[in-house]
Amino acid sequence: MKMDRQNTSQSLMDAVPPDQGQLFRLQRLCVRLYTVLTKDLYQLTDELVKAAGGKWPGQKRQLADLFKAELPILIALRVLEGLGRDERFDQPELAELMRGLLLPLFALRFQDMYEQASEQMKRVLTRIDWYLDFESDDPVDVFGIYCGAEAGAAMKDPEGMKAYLKGTILPEIDQRLQRTLRGEFL
Repeated sequence: MKMDRQNTSQSLMDAVPPDQGQLFRLQRLCVRLYTVLTKDLYQLTDELVKAAGGKWPGQKRQLADLFKAELPILIALRVLEGLGRDERFDQPELAELMRGLLLPLFALRFQDMYEQASEQMKRVLTRIDWYLDFESDDPVDVFGIYCGAEAGAAMKDPEGMKAYLKGTILPEIDQRLQRTLRGEFL
């Protein structure tokens, strides 16, 4: 067990850039990514509620609460996937460091649900693991299955919601990710 801690500790040290300015730059990039990608989460949630077909106030509220909690997880997965395709982050240690810097920011979305920061982080990690362990390779399908099961009859049009995600929201998230990375590395 002690050897595992030493190996983990060493791999983390390998990920830390030798120049403190570079570590600050990575942290700043993660904060900027989080801010840019979640700045209009409530608007995106409202659009998803319309796409999902919630008609009555109770249904709309139920869907909005569900999407506010789950959409940041889908966005975090999309960001991690996008960073994984970016050649600037192709070193395993650097990718781990970026995940370690990004995921606590996404965990902040759950402050109103959990008092302890560890519980907020646990929620994010549990949800991400659930997406990755699911049988589908498409996170939007998994999002639809989860939200459909949670919302029940409140979601009238799960296919419309998934189509809106794939056709509008995720392309916008991808563009924001690319613009933010370009802005940082130009």
